[in-house]
Amino acid sequence: MIPHIQDLLFRVIDPWIPPRVPVGSTERSLYRFLASILVGTFAYLIVLLTVNQTLLPLTQDGKRLINYFSLGLTFGITIALLTLRIAAKRHLALHIFITTLTGGLVYVASITGGLGSPAVICSVIIPALATLSTGAKAGIGWSLCVGLIGSGMFIAEQQGHNYRNIIIDANQSLAEFSCLVTTHAFIIFIAVYYELNSRKLSKQLRFEQSKYFHLAHHDSLTGIANRRHFIDAINREISRAKRKGDQFSVLYFRLE
Repeated sequence: MIPHIQDLLFRVIDPWIPPRVPVGSTERSLYRFLASILVGTFAYLIVLLTVNQTLLPLTQDGKRLINYFSLGLTFGITIALLTLRIAAKRHLALHIFITTLTGGLVYVASITGGLGSPAVICSVIIPALATLSTGAKAGIGWSLCVGLIGSGMFIAEQQGHNYRNIIIDANQSLAEFSCLVTTHAFIIFIAVYYELNSRKLSKQLRFEQSKYFHLAHHDSLTGIANRRHFIDAINREISRAKRKGDQFSVLYFRLE
């Protein structure tokens, strides 16, 4: 069941990976990880828009906010996917997406209560995504960026600026619950995908190490153990004998 689902997902994700990226390489796994984040977020936005129009008991301002946020983020995802596919610029595609996401969250927070907005918790996604997609430097950089934005909003509040809050009291718990679930779902998706990908890469690395070790210790034509293998085996036996106080012997045949 799982392999079939995985194959189906790869059929959707792999077309966005540049053809120049070698199949089975570590680089391809990194491209696939980012493409899966972009495509997965796009799918989430489709669900969000559908639920927003049919199920959520929101005011017109609330529905309009979700529509604007979803459309803006969809635009950023589209640009990021095209950058990934055409230009093969993985880091640039990531930063385009994160910039769009950050801008969208700032917009939402600015009209739903500022630092008291339920959307603030979603900012946790940004450094986590940057770290796992690019590295610690990107994660630290985006953490500082989010911190500066939060500091600016805090200073503005201290200077007397009152942020709008279009969320009515009856929908406050729903908004907080939705943002909490979204954040956890996003983090879990990133963590699980990264863990599965890391296991796959580790398995591939062990296989490559085993293959090269075998080639280094065996004749490439006959497959028979070579001189290096013999010396390593003797050294291991010498170490074992010294450690356990044992003796060993070498039986030597000379074929002429």
